[in-house]
Amino acid sequence: MRTNAVSLSLIKGLFVAIALVVAVGCSGEPLSTREKGTFIGTGVGAGIVLNRRLFRGVNWNAGEIGYMLVPGTIETKRETGHAGSLEEMIGGEGIRAQWRILWNEEATPLPSSLLATEIFDHAMQGDALALTILARTARFLFYAIYNIWSVLNCPLFVLGGGVGLHPSLCEATREILEQWDFRERPRVMLSSLGEDAQVLGAIRTALDTAALTVGARRFVSGP
Repeated sequence: MRTNAVSLSLIKGLFVAIALVVAVGCSGEPLSTREKGTFIGTGVGAGIVLNRRLFRGVNWNAGEIGYMLVPGTIETKRETGHAGSLEEMIGGEGIRAQWRILWNEEATPLPSSLLATEIFDHAMQGDALALTILARTARFLFYAIYNIWSVLNCPLFVLGGGVGLHPSLCEATREILEQWDFRERPRVMLSSLGEDAQVLGAIRTALDTAALTVGARRFVSGP
């Protein structure tokens, strides 16, 4: 099988629901092209597209990269319903937690409670602490991309979702990739479907399921 792309996803909702929502979102991306869906919000997951189809794994657990261990993360025991090591660093809540830990009145004039996207907005405006958080998030995201690329050799990573669609995170991650020597550097881009990916993915998944069901019935009943 040929690995067309991997879609890194961080989305809002309980982690137990993330695998399904990520899969639906990635299914919504235009699989006729090399662009595939990615979502970044509260949780962290990945949709792996092989030969234009979403790869789900033996137990539909493929792509649960929120549990991935990368340099600098805490070795969190894998438990369903709980944030994994990578998710605690680059998920929406993880980014907010890092901001609260590093925040002090001397470091920034901004409030101690901000959303991840708000932090990135202020990073684009030059706030020093926000830039630190953005750089750290991009570094961890780069680790995940690099590790997945090393295993699957996929040429394209597409970011989407509330946090993932923020242009500053995509650009910061690209800048880190540019510093590394790749035989063929993977591309990182923003999803063209934006927040509509999950809705379109749900429709596509329903159509694909219906087609498989009809095909199976025809096979059993014969011509």
